[in-house]
Amino acid sequence: HLTTPQTDDNDDFELFDYNDILTVVQSLPPQYRQVFNLYVFEDYSHQEIADLLQISVGTSKSNLSRARNLLKQKLNLTKSVVE
Repeated sequence: HLTTPQTDDNDDFELFDYNDILTVVQSLPPQYRQVFNLYVFEDYSHQEIADLLQISVGTSKSNLSRARNLLKQKLNLTKSVVE
């Protein structure tokens, strides 16, 4: 079951269509996409992600942060093209 992405800066993502966000999420590097999906869509904690993927909690947090930054960059490019 997928829900609308819940992020700390949700306002940035409200400007985009849900399917556009999913398309951009799918274009993320695998390690970022995995953590992003587990944290945002599946509501896993960083500790649960670390255990599941056999990475450190710090790596989970770092990958989530990088995924969010890449998403913003890619969505801003998409938004610029549409405008």
